Amino acid sequence: MKRLLERFQRILFLLILMISGFSYNGFSATIEFSGNSRMQAQISNRQGRFQRIPSDFWRWEVNSRLSVYDVPFGVRFFLSSEQSGVRQNMNRFSISLLSNRLTKRIPFLSHFNKLCIGTCNPYYSSLTLSGSAMNGVDIEINPGLFYLAFTTGSSRKSIYTRDLQNATYSRRILAGKIGIGKKRSSHLYFAFMRAWDDASSLVVDTSLVTPKENYLAGAEAHLVLFRKKLEIQGEFVASMLTRDVRSATIDQEEVEQVPEWLFDLIDPRISSSVDYAYRVKSLLNLSKTKLSAEVRMVGPGYYSLAAPYLRNDELLYEFRFDQALYQRNIYLSSYYRRSEDNLIPWKRTSTITSAFGFNVSLRFPKYPYVQVNYAPFYQDNDHPVDSLKTENKTSLMSLVTGYNYRVGSINATTNFFISEQQSELIFESGTRALRTFSINQNMQFRFPMSLSLSFSHVQTDYSGDITTLDMNSSYRFLNMWSNMLGIRITSHEQRGHKTGFYIVSKFPAWKFGDLHLRADQNFFRQDMATIGEYDEFILRVILTKRW
Repeated sequence: MKRLLERFQRILFLLILMISGFSYNGFSATIEFSGNSRMQAQISNRQGRFQRIPSDFWRWEVNSRLSVYDVPFGVRFFLSSEQSGVRQNMNRFSISLLSNRLTKRIPFLSHFNKLCIGTCNPYYSSLTLSGSAMNGVDIEINPGLFYLAFTTGSSRKSIYTRDLQNATYSRRILAGKIGIGKKRSSHLYFAFMRAWDDASSLVVDTSLVTPKENYLAGAEAHLVLFRKKLEIQGEFVASMLTRDVRSATIDQEEVEQVPEWLFDLIDPRISSSVDYAYRVKSLLNLSKTKLSAEVRMVGPGYYSLAAPYLRNDELLYEFRFDQALYQRNIYLSSYYRRSEDNLIPWKRTSTITSAFGFNVSLRFPKYPYVQVNYAPFYQDNDHPVDSLKTENKTSLMSLVTGYNYRVGSINATTNFFISEQQSELIFESGTRALRTFSINQNMQFRFPMSLSLSFSHVQTDYSGDITTLDMNSSYRFLNMWSNMLGIRITSHEQRGHKTGFYIVSKFPAWKFGDLHLRADQNFFRQDMATIGEYDEFILRVILTKRW
């Protein structure tokens, strides 16, 4: 409770500063405050299907810059009525040092690459800390050739629910990185991380949710050659994950190959496992040519509790090529990616996935732009039973073109998009196809009025065609009051028809900022049944302010 009151006091102080505008000259000479605020609210008579966003909610986000004696700080917070005790925190508050805007008044602070207090998103690498939100401190300094990073805080709060599978223990993270060299140049860094759950934060007598502990130790190297035309980087990380810190400990005499000091530090248990991951990447960056290659291996038993979306048990190869031609009016790009799992034969099958693609973009002055993309995808396994084998083939081809032109006093833009996706599955006969065609036409008149027309048609072999038509017109009064009126009609061959009307208005609301209002009225009807039909009204209000 005390922490919440302190956070509320900080926010209240910032609001007072924002409203006051620092009218006192003696005060404004040493302190400057600028930024923007965005408040959003929604009112609706129903909740959308297949989503947790409530029908009524509000959100408030502030991104500001506070300069004290020419030392700039970024002050940010986000508040929402969607904050809930059965989900992780949405509300955020942070103060960070804007080191890229520092003057020479305090040279020492210019060595800070990062200084964040509050809700931070520390990033060390894709294998260790990978941008997860954390309430705590994140510091990174790089004076000369010396490099040091330090991170500590809470990444999760404890949540108890009747569905024990969604319950969580509170989790803390302690991490550091030290080495030599500039971060964006040649360097050698060593990293360490410990993430652990508080076993006393949740009273659950079940094996579905267990308190975990994770140790990481690794090194990364980055070599920059030939004036940044060639870069080679690599990383190796070892991980130990204890799946249940309440499980029995291991007798040190049973694992004599582990030093006693290390054994005492990591405290392994019978639910602990050790594995490693590595990645190697090279990049050739010429004036008009870019070529990169990467190999990444994540062991089956490798886990990082600070990189929850990292896929383990994977060996990945990836190559990319980009080329600009004819004064960059022609741009070519291509890639190839191949991955496989079951790196140690602990599963009955191994799955191999491969994908490649290329893109051609043509942009010549006074001519329509053209962009063509082709991307096939293949996936199969080696299951010994033919009926359990999988073989998926998917290919996507798309064409986008558009042109800006004038018709008398009218500025017009026309865009076309067409794509086709084909899928073949081993347990189905034939090919499934999904074809999309759309056209968008915009016209801007000499007077403050514009018209927009959008038409799209989606053709499928398995769920019926979908046709959408969107028309709107906008007009600006007195160069300050903008209004839009539109209609959207969607027809699904098998599921029904949806008709929607919307009105948008934007105008300055005195000294409070710019007010943005949008009202939508939707009607959904079905041809064969009335179950599932609905009338929907949505009102959105957005207030933005810059100071």
